[in-house]
Amino acid sequence: MEKVKAKDSVTSISIHSSRVAACVVALDEDNKPFVLGVGKADGKLLGGKGILNIDALSKAMMEALSIAQSESGCRSHKVVASIAGGSVESELSRGIVKLSSKGEEIKPKHVKSALKIADAIPVDRVKDIVHSIPQNFIVDGQPDIQNPIGLHGVKVEIETLLITAHTPF
Repeated sequence: MEKVKAKDSVTSISIHSSRVAACVVALDEDNKPFVLGVGKADGKLLGGKGILNIDALSKAMMEALSIAQSESGCRSHKVVASIAGGSVESELSRGIVKLSSKGEEIKPKHVKSALKIADAIPVDRVKDIVHSIPQNFIVDGQPDIQNPIGLHGVKVEIETLLITAHTPF
């Protein structure tokens, strides 16, 4: 079998209470997945109330990922992560940026500002935002816009899905 290119592989990272596992996978010529590399790192990472030590978790993730990528011989451009446990939650948020009253071209800075506002919603003191996933843009009330950059309008909104995790510190 010929060497798999990084762009053709996907890495999965699974975070559990005492272990992080990483797996690099690609599809064979019959479109069936096959494992290129696996890595794991152990430690006390998650407790009943969430992440116990963010530095230890980060180190374990990097170690597992490094082992899997070394074994596979490639660094994936696509990564999927999962965190086990009831400490992970999601909630919707919205950020709105008003442009000039006459309308103007929407630029990346406007999208970044809207995203920053969406991420600034109050989250419990014992929760941290792990990830913010843009879901939809709305320009001047028009929903379902995939990419507003280059469009003209007076208001740009972003709807995001916030993934949060309980942190006991």
